[in-house]
Order: sequence, then structure tokens, then C-alpha cells
Amino acid sequence: MTGRVPRTLHLTVHERGGGTETNVARLCDAVPEFQHMALEATMGMPLRWRRMGAAVSELQAFEPEVVFCYGISAHLVALAARLKGASLVGNIRSEADFAGRKGKIWRFIERRFVTWISNSSAAIDNLPHKPHSYRVIYNGVPTPVEASTHLPKHPSPVFVMLARGSPHKGHHFALALWKQLGKPGTMIFAGKLDDALKRNAGEEGVFCPGFVDPGSVLEGADLLLIPSETEGIPTALLEAMIRGVPALATPVGGITEVITHQENGFVLPREQWLDFLSGHPVESFKAVGARAKDHATRHATFERMKDQFIAAAVEAAANRGKRPS
Repeated sequence: MTGRVPRTLHLTVHERGGGTETNVARLCDAVPEFQHMALEATMGMPLRWRRMGAAVSELQAFEPEVVFCYGISAHLVALAARLKGASLVGNIRSEADFAGRKGKIWRFIERRFVTWISNSSAAIDNLPHKPHSYRVIYNGVPTPVEASTHLPKHPSPVFVMLARGSPHKGHHFALALWKQLGKPGTMIFAGKLDDALKRNAGEEGVFCPGFVDPGSVLEGADLLLIPSETEGIPTALLEAMIRGVPALATPVGGITEVITHQENGFVLPREQWLDFLSGHPVESFKAVGARAKDHATRHATFERMKDQFIAAAVEAAANRGKRPS
């Protein structure tokens, strides 16, 4: 990778709490030319569109050369800012982005961005039509260090979900599944949760620590659950794999680009999860967890992801002011 690293802004909807925000924070910490701006900080949450002017002004004041956008709202605000001479880079984070009714937005904005980034091939394949220019940059995670916080030891088996409480992530399904299994051990939900889930989870054996260092949750985990209805490649999956924690996930998005069933994880539709977990004690998953760690260590490094984002920023800056043909 050659060329000066351009002044780059990563524009997200949320400030923290999800895999996207985690990756952006790491990138901006590692690359001095990268900075982060969240619409949540200027527009509130849920987004108050009457305050879009404040977000636009802050974006313009940064005078970026390149803007990476994450989430439909971020794409629309970046377009509204009319950043003269800046290159806009779109991002497709999951197979649900710009699918279905959102396809109308996709047709409107696709060629207004210099190029597009996705963290999985599946997310690109699900679009109404492929973008004029794109590259796939798989998520990466750093080599684990000792967790900054330590949670109390929980009764085993320990099932974990590391995800923002969005409807498509499947938190309520995971809680119901744990109850159907007879409430074994501990169920941990980390991150921001909806009120209904917090009410339903308020019982012995369920732990909701909020925003925590992933390592503090995963260090004692037996199995990561990813019962999502739509995904790209979840950062939580890689966080678990690199620590030797196997995952049970649904075959959506780019998950099968990372997990080979029964080799370095488990991939099954939701309707098969109860029978699978009833017939397979988590203690039998250790060898799968070891192979997951080997895979993540070799193929999902943060340094690889960082270098590819820098290369994408350099390439986008070289096309500043150009409109796709």
C-alpha cells in the first residue's frame, strides 16, 4: 500500500455497542488520519431529523477528504452535507442493507458514492444490483489481551450473546431457547438491550452486564449464540473464535464464509437448535473451539483489516471529485 493516508471520517449511526462501532473505534485508534463521528451524538436516538443540520455542520467542519458511511442514515446525511471534493465510500454491512423496500434507496444513492465496502460477499450478492465499484474487506480482531474488567465466575454451561438488542439479532429467541433447555448454567446478554428483553431476562441464571469488554464476557464462555435473521460477518463471532470459544449461528449473510459446520463452529437454522443443544453437551465443543481459534488467528487479524481500509481510503482519495460513470 502506497500513498499518503487521507484525512478520513468514519460516519456511524450509533456511538457504541455493536460490531460496526467496535471496528470503527479500533481503526480510528490505530490510524491517526482516521476519525469517528456518530449521528447519535448530534441528532439523538432515535434519530431526530430536525437536528440533521447540526450533524451536517459538524461533518462539514471536519473537511474530510474521504468519508466512510455505515448505515442508511449515515449515507443520507453524508449526501445532504454536499462535501465538495470529498470522496464518499458506502458500506453494506449485512444482507438486509438496501434489500426489499430499501432497494429504492439503493437505486437512488448507489452511484453517488465513489466505491462501496462490504464485510462479506453475501451482502453484495443480496443487493438489487451490484455496485459500480466495490471491495470486500472481511472483519478482523486484535490478538486478545487480558480483559480490562473481570466479571464474576458464572455457573457452567455459559451461553453468551454479544450484540445490540436489534429485533433481527434474535435475543428473545435465545432466551426462550435457554428456558426450553431447562435454564442450564448461565445466559449472558452483553450490550444494549431493549426494555422488553431486560424485563423478561430478570430471573436467576440470566446476566445482563451492559457494555463490557468482550474478553470479560467470553473468557468464561462455553458457547456464543448468533441466532440472527440477517448478518454480514459479525465481529462478535470473530471475538469468540480468536479466544477459542465456539459459536452456534444461523446460516445467514456471510457467516458460512467463516464457519464450516462442525469444523470450526456450528451453523444450523433456528428450528434445529433445541435438538442440537439437547443432544450435544457444550463440553464436547472444545476441539471445535480450538480450530475456531486457529482459523481466526490466521484469517481474521485486525492488522489485515486495517491495511485494507487504509488502501481503500487512499484509492477513494485519488478519485476525489470524480463521479462514477
